Amino acid sequence: MSPLNGTNIKVLKFLLTGIPGLEKSHIWIAIPFSSAYLVSLLGNFTILFFIKTEPSLHEPMYYFLSMLSISNLGLSLSSLPTTLGLFLFSVHEIHAAACFAQEFFIHLFTVSEASVLSVMAFDRYVAIHNPLRYSTILTSSRVIKTGVLLTSKNVLLILPLPFLLQRLIYCHQNLLSHSYCLHQDVMKLACSDNRVNVVYGLFAALSTILDLLFITFSYIMILKTVLSIATPREQFKALNTCISHICAVLIFYAPMLSAAMLHRFARDLSPLIHILMADVFLLVPPLMNPIVYCVKTRQIQEKVVEKLCPKRKMIKGMRKGIHYLEVSAFEKKLEVTTLKIILFNSYCISSHSSIHAFIQHTVLGSKPVQGLQDSTMTILYNSSLQKATFFLTGFQGLEDLHGWISIPFCFIYLTVIIGNLTILHVIHTDVTLHEPMYYFLAMLALTDLGLCLSTLPTVLGIFWFDAREIGIPACFTQLFFIHTLSLVESSVLLSMSIDRYVAICNPLHYSTVLTPARIVKMGLISVLRSALLILPLPFLLKRFQYCRSHVLAHAYCLHLEIMKLACSSIIVNHIYGLFVVACTVGIDSLLIFLSYALILRTVLSIASRLERHRALNTCVSHMCAVLLFYIPMIGLSLVHRFGEHLPHMVHLLMSYVYLLVPPLMNPIVYSIKTKQIRQRIAKKFEFIKSLKCFQ
Repeated sequence: MSPLNGTNIKVLKFLLTGIPGLEKSHIWIAIPFSSAYLVSLLGNFTILFFIKTEPSLHEPMYYFLSMLSISNLGLSLSSLPTTLGLFLFSVHEIHAAACFAQEFFIHLFTVSEASVLSVMAFDRYVAIHNPLRYSTILTSSRVIKTGVLLTSKNVLLILPLPFLLQRLIYCHQNLLSHSYCLHQDVMKLACSDNRVNVVYGLFAALSTILDLLFITFSYIMILKTVLSIATPREQFKALNTCISHICAVLIFYAPMLSAAMLHRFARDLSPLIHILMADVFLLVPPLMNPIVYCVKTRQIQEKVVEKLCPKRKMIKGMRKGIHYLEVSAFEKKLEVTTLKIILFNSYCISSHSSIHAFIQHTVLGSKPVQGLQDSTMTILYNSSLQKATFFLTGFQGLEDLHGWISIPFCFIYLTVIIGNLTILHVIHTDVTLHEPMYYFLAMLALTDLGLCLSTLPTVLGIFWFDAREIGIPACFTQLFFIHTLSLVESSVLLSMSIDRYVAICNPLHYSTVLTPARIVKMGLISVLRSALLILPLPFLLKRFQYCRSHVLAHAYCLHLEIMKLACSSIIVNHIYGLFVVACTVGIDSLLIFLSYALILRTVLSIASRLERHRALNTCVSHMCAVLLFYIPMIGLSLVHRFGEHLPHMVHLLMSYVYLLVPPLMNPIVYSIKTKQIRQRIAKKFEFIKSLKCFQ
């Protein structure tokens, strides 16, 4: 075979590859990739911005963190043009010069990240082993010299790679395995001797392994120092300063070592696995590092929250003051009718002792406290004035872990949104699914989406930004949508049971009984019934006077919880709430049960066992959806009624299960158990075709 274009490097081109077999779905695959790149760029720029603008962060640890962010930015920007160009515009061609330049920068920023992580390990060792000399050992000039030295070393190490590739003769196919250029990927296309490239590539990779060994040795020394500390509390505090760096090391080395092991020992695996592992290695560290450091590093976290929520200090101080006020009044058994809380400017509320002293003066009648200003905010806290806000609660006692707790919640919300949108998209675009059963399924998906989006802002707001304050109008609005959509879901499940009853008991008249016009009317009746029954609840709550604690037990607003905070009679709310539940969920569940009793009677009258099984099999998805909705609801009701002695965490988890599990599981159940949906989704994303390609 003659060389491809000989050695004329100027005219040589390579062809990049996206996800083989899924070319028609590249535009959809571009969405998560674009999101990952966007989060990576915003996150790392945010880290750099705060370190540059905050003098309190001008310390060695944060200088090294800024180097890590620069490396992550470089790594993201190196692969971004070709990856998104391929997925969004199907641009497969890349000139050899551009390919070699991209390969240089990708490998340069990879080894740079390894070097920065090793220096950060040394920084943690000095800070823990020799804290008194930390600032004298790691001076600003030494940090700069270290950065320059590492950059020079890495550039000199990676610079020969493009020239080694340029000298090769390419006579094999010019199709690369990824959407970007890598040294080992390009050199495989050469038909000339590439042993020099292999040996030098191993030598360059050895530098990252040496960095890993240095990091391991540093942590052995750190652990030895920590174990010599007397108190467990101080040991924990010392190790806690290393958590962010340990996470960054694992996020970088775990994908890299996994990709290397797959490349070396699992070449028979599907190419899709290798492509995904390479993408994880290039995308996950730049994506996750800023998130980890924002969540686990208190100083960074505080600066981010202060920029995003400038009133957070004021709210936090008010919350402490009001809580202490209530406790003090209760302990002294005072009949407090008007308690005047004077809180100074939001940026002055940083001393809990000042609030403590003032409250003692106000509630307990101590001597006046000097230095407090009565010019900024006065809150009258009495039985005749409603509070302007409520305070939501995440997981009590686990506030420091809210950043980590947000990860599974984000995953659940993302799965709910993608799953239900997929169901809606498939039903909308496929004409063969324009049938009554799938129209009702679309209604269920819309309801699940609405229920998910009703709780998402406040739940993630608490976990990410500690945004606990919610105004009364916003709270009542959220309450209205949560309860309305819950009742709509019950109504839709009833409509779906009627659909199954007609399809099995009267199949010949199925299309004439459930016409599109009737289906639309059933949907409108479900929405109107639920909305009209729930509409009075916000107005019933609005008439109350709230003189008790204004802290809610969940990360969202519920009718039952808010009315407990009222100091006036709530008997009307109790009666109306029971009436709504009886008229909707109670009647719906009885009618669903009756529908299945009639369905079962019809099925048992069928002679053929195979036909009986086939008829019942069409109901499996709906029965699963009914169980997913009613079991958490009944469980939550029983826990609320008979489990008052149970820990608050049980009540909290049951409420999250009730609100999140049905929207999460319904699209999964219908995608797995309904053959038509499963086939259409497989066809849309060409999974069948891709599997044939990889076999």
